[in-house]
Amino acid sequence: MTKTCFKCGISKKIDDFYVHPQMKDGHLGKSKECCKMDEKLRRIENPEKYSKYEKTRGRSAGAEARTKEWRAKYPERYRAHNAVNNALRDGRIIRPETCEICGSKNHLHAHHSDYSEKLSVVWLCARCHGQIQ
Repeated sequence: MTKTCFKCGISKKIDDFYVHPQMKDGHLGKSKECCKMDEKLRRIENPEKYSKYEKTRGRSAGAEARTKEWRAKYPERYRAHNAVNNALRDGRIIRPETCEICGSKNHLHAHHSDYSEKLSVVWLCARCHGQIQ
């Protein structure tokens, strides 16, 4: 099945249009490619608005305050977490592919048994890490 994009006027496969339940055929009248191009132009024309949006996107109300509070309450943990993240970024340590307890490949966390030894971590999945803490 094909549909003509009202923006560019090109006939394309129906899969090239976003699903939209309120449209008669169940797909938006503008192709995905044209939607993406329009969004890029909006971001170029209004960089301040989108910069502000990206900083807060996905964060709940008060998240920044809670983060600052946690960092002030646990400065040693914060420094240890930061050290691990920087070492990962710089290639000084490598994140393994599996949890060291159960072998899971999902959501690996660096577990510190002693925060004073910043780069001495055990890699655990979220479930195993939650059971240890």
